[in-house]
Amino acid sequence: QPYSGDGVITYQIINISTMTEEGTGTFTLPIQGTDGDAGFSYEQADAYVNFEGKIYIPFVEAYDTEVAIYEKAYVAVYNAITLEYEKVINSDKTASLMSGWNPGSAISESGDLYMASSNTNKWNGNESVPSGIVRIKSGETEFDNDYFLDITEATGLHSLGMVYAGNNKAIVQIFNGEFIEYHVADLSSKSVTKLDIPASDYPVRRSFTSLDNGNVAIISNTSSNNGLYIYNSASGSVKKGLTYNGTEYIFSVIASK
Repeated sequence: QPYSGDGVITYQIINISTMTEEGTGTFTLPIQGTDGDAGFSYEQADAYVNFEGKIYIPFVEAYDTEVAIYEKAYVAVYNAITLEYEKVINSDKTASLMSGWNPGSAISESGDLYMASSNTNKWNGNESVPSGIVRIKSGETEFDNDYFLDITEATGLHSLGMVYAGNNKAIVQIFNGEFIEYHVADLSSKSVTKLDIPASDYPVRRSFTSLDNGNVAIISNTSSNNGLYIYNSASGSVKKGLTYNGTEYIFSVIASK
């Protein structure tokens, strides 16, 4: 229940060999607002990361108008074994981490955890805060205050999620008016470069996915056709893949691994 008003979220533990439930319980998020507070409507927490023995759950508190209340990114931290609450961490560099329809986290080859935010009015409506990527370094449980890849500063726009390609490269989805662009973000140099892919003008949910060998499949829906493009992180190149004609749009793409 990602939109509960009290911050309580139910979880299940599933044995994927037998596909049976082994346990269930709740996470109680450390939200600041309550149902009785003026302006508070609900909290949103629709993703989590299991990283180095901890469960990280980013959450957003929002008004009735789906505008985030706080201009910080909040993440609740739980023990991955006991599932007990440990602490809440925050970053004042961005807000609304891993909030939306697309993937929003990645663990690099060096073992660091990256989380992408979205503050576009297409989703959380808090464009006074930049969209970007934050980091928790391997061996740490707090945000790296010296690191922030500011997507909004680099593009003048806001993003929704990222997909890790490998080689410290991530594909981010950028909103440019009614169109969607795709950029590659270098997590090491913090550079952001627009990919040579036609801007998409249709739904944005799950529209890119990581493949093997540092490749990412990306959807582009245009008025003329709908197609897949493949980005390779080693070469930095993009090649056109399958094109669909006579189709209204491609809604999502998911890799089978």
